[in-house]
Amino acid sequence: MKNTEKTKEKLLPQTEVEKKPASEGKEKEKSFAEKKAEFAKLISGEYREVYEELLKEKTASGLKENKSLREELKQTEEILEMLSDRYSAGSAEELKKALKADNSLFAENAGKYGMDVNSYRYMRNLERENARAKAQLDRSKTEAEMAAKMRAWYADSNSVAQQYPDFNLADEISNPRFIELMRGGVDMKTAYEVLHHNDIIENIRRENAAEAKKTAAMELEARNNRPIENGLSSQSSAVLKKDVSLLTPEERAEIARRAARGEIISF
Repeated sequence: MKNTEKTKEKLLPQTEVEKKPASEGKEKEKSFAEKKAEFAKLISGEYREVYEELLKEKTASGLKENKSLREELKQTEEILEMLSDRYSAGSAEELKKALKADNSLFAENAGKYGMDVNSYRYMRNLERENARAKAQLDRSKTEAEMAAKMRAWYADSNSVAQQYPDFNLADEISNPRFIELMRGGVDMKTAYEVLHHNDIIENIRRENAAEAKKTAAMELEARNNRPIENGLSSQSSAVLKKDVSLLTPEERAEIARRAARGEIISF
């Protein structure tokens, strides 16, 4: 119970920081450069491990295709060698100039579009520039998505840590099984409970045992501190002059009760 309270105190400043931007609302939107600088600061500091794990997740499928990429690169090198022989180019720069100067490469396609060679080449250059711009935009979008996921994970981790003080996001994302569950749509709390079910049950058992022990100790202390009833501490006494043989059952029961309370009875 104390661990949970300490965790809540530890997380309180972070929660306040998260709520602050929402309360301000009208704060001026940050520029792309400012967002980029803030993101770079996050991924190089406290969230470096989270970012690296997310990056691995994004590039995992690409790494699996490494073999085919190497094969494609080999074929590209062979094509460049043939082109260099064709244009007697000794370097990549010379080959580039030779290809730019060779209008015969574009004449046939220009005719299909009803354009002269120069216009067709200009159109193709625009298409390539647009493709490069789109690729850059896609990369920026991917970074933004990763940043959003990091913020969501951070918020979820605070919530889980409030219930389970032993939870540590950096430790969990190093577990492939945890990432697999999250990737499959399982929320962070459930993923943690699945992987640490036995530990959680054991912690609950220990907490319940400690609570029961504490309660028993408090009850024992209360009983020990309870004042002695009906003047037992004074060891009061009473003298009965009546013959014992003449006592009724009710009188005997009353005398027994008084003696049990510590009263001294004499005849």
